[in-house]
Amino acid sequence: MRENGRVWTPESVFENQRRRDLVRAQDMEAGAFGFFQPFQSMKAWTRAEFLQDPAGRTEVFVRFSRSGLGDCFGGAGDIRGFFVKFYTRRGNYDVTGLNVPLFFIRDPLKYGDLIRALEPAAASCRPDPEKAWDFCSRCPETLNLIVRLLGEGGTVRDYGEMDGHGVNTFVWEADGGERRLVKYHFLSRRKKEAAAEASGADRDAAARRFYEALRLGEALEYEFAVQMMDLETAWGLEFDPLDCTKIWPEDRFPLVRAGLLTLNRNPEDQASQVGQAVFDPGSLVPGVSLSGDMMLQGRIFACADAARRRLGEDYQEIAVNRPAAKEEELPQEGEKEYAFCPPVYTADNLREPSPAFRIPGEADDFSQAAAYWRELGEEKKERLAAGAGRQLALCSPAVRERELELFWKTDRDLADRVRACLSGYGFSQ
Repeated sequence: MRENGRVWTPESVFENQRRRDLVRAQDMEAGAFGFFQPFQSMKAWTRAEFLQDPAGRTEVFVRFSRSGLGDCFGGAGDIRGFFVKFYTRRGNYDVTGLNVPLFFIRDPLKYGDLIRALEPAAASCRPDPEKAWDFCSRCPETLNLIVRLLGEGGTVRDYGEMDGHGVNTFVWEADGGERRLVKYHFLSRRKKEAAAEASGADRDAAARRFYEALRLGEALEYEFAVQMMDLETAWGLEFDPLDCTKIWPEDRFPLVRAGLLTLNRNPEDQASQVGQAVFDPGSLVPGVSLSGDMMLQGRIFACADAARRRLGEDYQEIAVNRPAAKEEELPQEGEKEYAFCPPVYTADNLREPSPAFRIPGEADDFSQAAAYWRELGEEKKERLAAGAGRQLALCSPAVRERELELFWKTDRDLADRVRACLSGYGFSQ
C-alpha cells in the first residue's frame, strides 16, 4: 500500500503500531534504575543484608504507574503506584506501594468487588460514579482514603517529586530474634510544586517530566524512611496496626531515616524492562518477613499468579526480574521467612493463632477520617465537600443517603456541608 509516496508493508504497519503502544505505555508507566545506600547500619532492628553497611550500595529498579483508582471520584485525587525492587546479595526484595499511605479495603476478598466498582462503565468506557460510590457506601473502611483524596485534590505532576508509601505492614527481625512491625516510606527530596488541577489536567505528564529529567542527567533522590512498632505496643493500640486502611501517627511512631534511594538511569527498552517488571510482596530477604496484614497475605498469592498468567512460568528469568545475587548467596530451602508463624485466615483478620493481636470488638472506621477533617483548613474543607457533592449528585438516592450517613458518622459538619452542596444541584436536604 502506498500513501504520500511511502510504501506501507504489514511489517511496517505492525512496527508503527508497536511504537504507538510503547509511547502509550511510557505515558502510563515510568521506570528507572539506580542504587540504594544506607544512612546508618540498621543492625539493631533488622539483619537484612542491604541495610547493614553505610558504605555499601544496592542496585534498584523503580516503577511508577497510574492506577486509575481515583478516576471514579471525579479526578479529585490521583492514586499512583510506587514499586521498588532491591537487587540485594541475598536475592530480590520487592516493595509495592502507592503515593498514599493507606488503601481502600483491608480484606483481600473484597478486592475483586473494588476493581469492578472502579472500572469504567461498559456502555461508555467512562468512570461510573454510581458503581464506585455504591461500593464505598457499603464499606465504611474506605472513608479514611476517600476524605484524603477529596481533600488533597489535584493530579501528580512529576514522579520525581512524588512520595511513595509501602501501605502494608512488614516485620523486621534483628540478629537476637527481636521482632518489630514496620511501615515503609520513600520521601522525595525534590521541591514539590503545586499539584495540577484535576479537571483537564494532563495525567501522563508525570512520566514525561520524570523521563526528561533523567535524560538530561539529573539524579532523583528519595529518602527511605521506616516507622517501627514493638509487638507489645501493637497489642495495646486503639486501632489494628495491621489494617492497611489506617495510618500510623508520626507523632507516636516517628520516621527513622534508613537510607537514600537514587535514580539516575532511564530504561533502554520500555516494553521489556518496565512493562515486564514484576513486583511481588512475597519476594523477601532474610531479616524481613510478612505480618498478618490481611491484604498483604492475600497479595502474596495474587501478585505471583498474575505474573505467571501475564508473562508465563519463567517470569523470574526475565532480565529485569532476575536476581543479581550468585546462586550460593540466595536463601536456601527453609530459610525464607514469611510470618511469625503460619497465618490463619478468619472472617475479620489474618493473625497469629497465639498470641493474637487484639482486634477491637467493633471496627473503628471513622476516627482517623474525622481527625483528618478537623485538621483541614477552610479552603480544603470546601473543596472536599464540593467534590463529594458533585459526585454524589450523579448517583441514585439510595447511594447518596448511605454515603451521607457515613459522612455524618465521621463528622456532622462534613455531612452538613455535603448536603448543602447537593441542595445546589437541586436535591433537597
